[in-house]
Amino acid sequence: MAMKRPPQHRADAKIVYVHPADSSWDEERILREQNEMKKRGEKASDHPVSRYLGGWTRYDLDAPSTLDGKTVTPREYLDPTRPATEWHLKRLSTQDRCEIENLIDQERNAGSNMPRKAYLRACNMALASVECGPELDGYLGRMTADDFDTLDSMFPGLPLDIGGAAYVASLPLRDDEKKA
Repeated sequence: MAMKRPPQHRADAKIVYVHPADSSWDEERILREQNEMKKRGEKASDHPVSRYLGGWTRYDLDAPSTLDGKTVTPREYLDPTRPATEWHLKRLSTQDRCEIENLIDQERNAGSNMPRKAYLRACNMALASVECGPELDGYLGRMTADDFDTLDSMFPGLPLDIGGAAYVASLPLRDDEKKA
């Protein structure tokens, strides 16, 4: 059973994004456990990997969760024989986050559902390094058009996903993350 309790991740943990379509995820195990959760009347969205991919752990691969009485981390769902591409991100500063939020507002006001420019900018600002992935020309504000094309060729929309992860992980603490 997935237990409801205060977050166990560290808000200052390194941000490491692994894309949901990365072949390293143990999809069979994840789906099996999510189905078991549904049978027990629990939400599949409370699964440790779902919480990780939803940004609730601020993309901390080592965030402990309780599942069916056992403590597990999202990292345990990665197959070590198929190394995951890990996108290491820098937390956005308050100034950078405000710039991204202004872009998001502009795009929403223009009728866009997906803040593409904002997330591309966040990707460029936050991508610090890649482990088990492509070699890029630039990082931390120096990405080239070829870098963005390389990312997009891996998974369509990957630069947007990375930027979205950087933005979510950099948001101010939620009430449930603050000390009492």
